[in-house]
Amino acid sequence: MDTAWLESLWHGLLDAQSLRGTFELPAIFDMGAVFFFALTGALAAIRRGYDFVGLFIMAFVTGVGGGLIRDGLFIQQGLPAVVADGRLYRRADLDQLLARRQ
Repeated sequence: MDTAWLESLWHGLLDAQSLRGTFELPAIFDMGAVFFFALTGALAAIRRGYDFVGLFIMAFVTGVGGGLIRDGLFIQQGLPAVVADGRLYRRADLDQLLARRQ
């Protein structure tokens, strides 16, 4: 079985030239991710019976933490999106208030 074409494809995918450049998603994707993860963190805090401060911390850490890890590990240039765009902080705050009302 000839696998030269597969090796050629694999090396083409790993070529450093093809990985250069910038790629940015629209801000709505970041805000949506923060919304859903902050909501899940807030709901987990409510299920465990946390107070207001615990609820805020759980919503904030789960909502914003994933983006910080992603930006810190993979992007490694400039500020993470969470730090550069204050809307993501406010989004996590609003989500914990929304979960608190449920």
